[in-house]
Amino acid sequence: MRPTILFADNERGIRLFCRQELEAEGFRVVLAEDGDEAVNLVSTYTIDLAILDEHMPRCGGRESASRMKESNAELPVILFTADSFFESYSSPQVDATVIKSSDLTDLRAVIAKLLPATRTNQNRERTESKPASSAVAINSAFFQEIKEENINLSFLLTSLRAWLRLGPSAYHQRDRFVGLLRELQEEVNLHFSLEEGYGYFENAVSVAPDLAERAGALRDEHKKMKSEISRLVEQAESVRTGSHTSEFGNLLARARSFLDQLQSHETCERELISLAFNNDLGTVD
Repeated sequence: MRPTILFADNERGIRLFCRQELEAEGFRVVLAEDGDEAVNLVSTYTIDLAILDEHMPRCGGRESASRMKESNAELPVILFTADSFFESYSSPQVDATVIKSSDLTDLRAVIAKLLPATRTNQNRERTESKPASSAVAINSAFFQEIKEENINLSFLLTSLRAWLRLGPSAYHQRDRFVGLLRELQEEVNLHFSLEEGYGYFENAVSVAPDLAERAGALRDEHKKMKSEISRLVEQAESVRTGSHTSEFGNLLARARSFLDQLQSHETCERELISLAFNNDLGTVD
C-alpha cells in the first residue's frame, strides 16, 4: 500500500503543485487548507506523515502538530515554511523543518528519512520505471492554472494598487506600505523560482519550438525584475526612516511602474502558454 502524506497549506497553488510532485514519487496525498482541517483528517485517514505550513488560518503548523501528536504520538510531522526564522526549529511535536523553495530536494530527503525504509524503498521501485523528467518538468498549462490561484500574490497586488491610489497622503502609514513591498518581493522571487526550477518555459518550448526566442526573453526578464524589486525595497526602507514626503512620492511612482511591468510580464507569459498549448486560459485580471 502506498504511504499516505497529509499536506496542509492555505495556498491552493502550493497544495496542487506539491501534490503532483509527491504523487509522482509514488505517495498518496491528502490535502488540507488550514490547521483545523488537517487535524480532523488525521483522525479520519491513516496518515503516515504530515507536512504542515506554519502560517495557516485557524490553527498554525506548530499548534496543529501539537494537537496531532496528542492522538498519534508516533506520527512524523514536517513543518514546511517560507520563514527562515524556523530553519533550525525543533520540538517534541515537530520532527523536522524544511524551508520552502522552488527545489523540493530537501523536502524529499526529509520524507525519506522520516518514513520507514521499507515504504520509501517500495516508492523508489514504483517510480524507477517512470521517465526521470516526470518529477521535474511540470506541464506548463497546469502550472499556469496554479499561478492564477496564487491568492497571496493577487492580494498583495490589489493592496498595493489601493495604496498607490492614496498617493502621498499615505505617507503617515508608510511602514505598512514598506511591509507590503517586502511581502511582494518574497512572492515574486518564489513565483519566478518555481517557473525556472520546474520547466515552465522549457515544457512550452518542447511543444512549440518556434516560441523559444519569446520564452527566452521572458525568462531573462526574471533577473531584471528581481533586481528591480530588490532595489525598490531598499529605497522603501530608506524612505521609511526618512522625513521627506517627496522621496515617498518617488517611491510610489517606482512601485507603480514595477506593478505595471509585472502585470505586462504575466500577460506575456499567459499568451506564451496559450500559443504553445492552444489552450484558452481565460482573461487576466
